[in-house]
Amino acid sequence: MWHQSLYKVFASNSDNRLGSLWLFLKPVMDVVFYWVLFGLVLGINRGMENFPAFLIVGILMFRFTAQSITSAALVVKQNKSLIQGFNFPRALPPVALALKNTLEALPMIAVMLVGIIVIPPHVTVSWTWILVVPIFLLQVLFNTGLNMLIARIGYFIPDIFALFSFMTRILMYGSGVIFPIERFINHPTALLVIESNPLFIVLNMYREVLVEGTVPGAYEWLLMVLWVVLLVLVGFIFFC
Repeated sequence: MWHQSLYKVFASNSDNRLGSLWLFLKPVMDVVFYWVLFGLVLGINRGMENFPAFLIVGILMFRFTAQSITSAALVVKQNKSLIQGFNFPRALPPVALALKNTLEALPMIAVMLVGIIVIPPHVTVSWTWILVVPIFLLQVLFNTGLNMLIARIGYFIPDIFALFSFMTRILMYGSGVIFPIERFINHPTALLVIESNPLFIVLNMYREVLVEGTVPGAYEWLLMVLWVVLLVLVGFIFFC
């Protein structure tokens, strides 16, 4: 599984002249684009001290999960011959996909960290950055459970793949990727639903440790762990 995932990471850009450098160049282009658009051209700060860093963390780390959503629907179809020809645990294809997406996300995280340091107003490195590791691991497990759940649904309903671009767009606007939701929604029930969204929670945790230099509260850790455990268990049982 490790070698297959590693091979697919490098093979995905093998036809390009720059090869695996695109794993770094794509997030760099995203960072530069959003900084130029919102920071220089529009001059938007949404009443925040460091809106570019808020946006960069949201866009890049949301893409990590969005990629899992769009790719998991086809994982069974793409591995059909392998599944039919060999005897191995059923959960292997979606778990291998989660590993591949995780390996591809590592250069993206490096670009994100450098970006929020370099782009003004600059973020100062603090000891809270260490907490990125457990938060990232929680997101990896969340994506793994999501992969198993979506892979099973995609096998029975192939047309669902066409809806995922629309679904990820809804998730993006409902997870505070581009703007701080709490500044624009006053209804307590709607705000509670959005703040219980696991993607909203994990993005907020990233921003707290990276941009604000604070430790996420116990409630956020507990709620995210509960989401991960629930999704992994449900995804594994449903898929297998």
